[in-house]
Amino acid sequence: MKHLLIPFFIIQSLVCLSQPSSSEIISRTSHFVLHNNGMVQIDTVLMQINDRSADTEILIPYSKGDRVNVEKVWIEDQHGNIIRNLKKNEIKDRSYISSISLYEDDFVKYFDLKHDKYPYRIYYISRISYAKSLNIIDIDHARAKTPVRSGILIVEVPQNDSIKYKYKNVESPDISIQNRFRKYIWKYSHTPPSSIESYSWDKDLTSPSIHIVPLNFKYGENGSFESWQTFGNWIFRLNKNKDKLTPEEIKIVDSMLRNIDSKKQKVETLYRYLQDYTRYINVSIKLGGLQTYPASYVCNYKYGDCKALSNYLQSLLKYAGIESYYTLIEAGTKVPGLDIDFPSQAFNHVILTVPLEKDTIFLECTNKNIPLGYMGTFTQGRKALLVNENNSCLIDIPSLQPEEVLCSRTIRIKPEVQEIHLQEVQRGHKYEFFNYAVKELGKDKVDEIIRSYIFPGKAELVNYQLSPNDRQTPEIDLEARFKSENLYREYGKNIILPPFPTGIKNFENPDERKTGIQIDYPEFYKDTVYYEIPGKQISSLPEGISIDTEFGQYEISFDHIDNTLICYKSFLLYAGKYPLERYEEFFRFIQTMKNSETKNIHIETL
Repeated sequence: MKHLLIPFFIIQSLVCLSQPSSSEIISRTSHFVLHNNGMVQIDTVLMQINDRSADTEILIPYSKGDRVNVEKVWIEDQHGNIIRNLKKNEIKDRSYISSISLYEDDFVKYFDLKHDKYPYRIYYISRISYAKSLNIIDIDHARAKTPVRSGILIVEVPQNDSIKYKYKNVESPDISIQNRFRKYIWKYSHTPPSSIESYSWDKDLTSPSIHIVPLNFKYGENGSFESWQTFGNWIFRLNKNKDKLTPEEIKIVDSMLRNIDSKKQKVETLYRYLQDYTRYINVSIKLGGLQTYPASYVCNYKYGDCKALSNYLQSLLKYAGIESYYTLIEAGTKVPGLDIDFPSQAFNHVILTVPLEKDTIFLECTNKNIPLGYMGTFTQGRKALLVNENNSCLIDIPSLQPEEVLCSRTIRIKPEVQEIHLQEVQRGHKYEFFNYAVKELGKDKVDEIIRSYIFPGKAELVNYQLSPNDRQTPEIDLEARFKSENLYREYGKNIILPPFPTGIKNFENPDERKTGIQIDYPEFYKDTVYYEIPGKQISSLPEGISIDTEFGQYEISFDHIDNTLICYKSFLLYAGKYPLERYEEFFRFIQTMKNSETKNIHIETL
């Protein structure tokens, strides 16, 4: 399969995994020439390695049929004096996804140039000739940690061909006509921020981005980026006739559905079959291409990427007489701001949309452990492209609601036995994390996570139990017991009790904040804390607090039964986007909550 995003984006992101400023791009010129649905890319790069923590391996991804040539590679000092040239036999090839035959057409050329004196520089020129191309270029430095002092992008397009482009935080292109080609030149630079701000709004980032697509293209099938509909319709044609099941699979399906009449029950039965008998291979569609493997492949080998598994389940449903739609989505913890006015290959994942009479179910086909129809924090609340033969369109994936992310704790403080008992129901991102941990990680790793996650530094873990709800509801129960001394302090009739704060991120002071706020899904926490105080009679309670703002709600109140103080807490942070001008107001709300959460609790006894 062919790469759909040209490797400039991939190389840049891979090189940028080192620590900030451990390496930097001194200059980079990327030159693209389009011709007859093919393309040539020439990269000339000078990068500086500042210390030994830098990643010095250079990767050049390509696909079967592409011609790749690394023309020059050497190490030089800061003054341009060549220290040594790389030999041809030091440039290696390997499969991009090792040990996975499903992606045997994807490769990478790689080389590594190390030196013992810092700083030093790596210079190289590479050329790739692509037989096909879809997106021309997709540069986005929003999360890149490596500085770029000088970047130049050159794109040459035949005069009769049309391209669409957009850019941000980049100089306007210089456009000229030379030898029946239109030539575009962009210049840019990138200085990474010193830190990533909590809940940053990407629209306020100052990092450069350039996105270019052809208006029309031929990639397996003739296609167009004229609209989301034309692009989605092309996806349909690209994957048409890949829905044939093997005879053995048909027998299994017939047996499973023999006594089932309900459409929804059939969907669930086939979804559970997918979860129980197939394996997910983690390959982004930005790497592995947009054309799926046929359903028969998954029937035989029982594994696939998101495309293959979604197409396989769609084929099972089609055989059962149930309509469903292959759906492209940009998955990730941060909800992307899809530009609805710029159709492009903006997706990295595939799910399945199943319309029923009274509901529409969205199916994540790569996770064995979640309930039917669960759209978690990686896929909720964003646009997706529903692929329909002639009527493809953008749709909205439902957003998580507060009750769906509610994490509730019951904490019992027992001084007589010097123990803390915890019962917790986890939903939302905590459910997703611990559900993955309990199913996929070893016990030692889970033990380590629990010890560092709950009451760090306050108590010693004695035992715990994590209990998933067997894929029926998106929640997981945690029960734990801890040993802890000095559970409260006593000064005459005054008693000081420790708080058990809700774990909310720290935020920058308003004078340091550079971006607005983007909260992609709500966070909701409720605690009930029982403080047993043996032999004492409580005579006065702390005052409660109740705050209700546009950003969220916080409440804490107190009661007592005999010698037990009860603390009730609730914190709800709404999903939303707020401009930088409102950050100070948001910060005050968060700090008021944090101050209340972290201060000791004072009571008086008789």
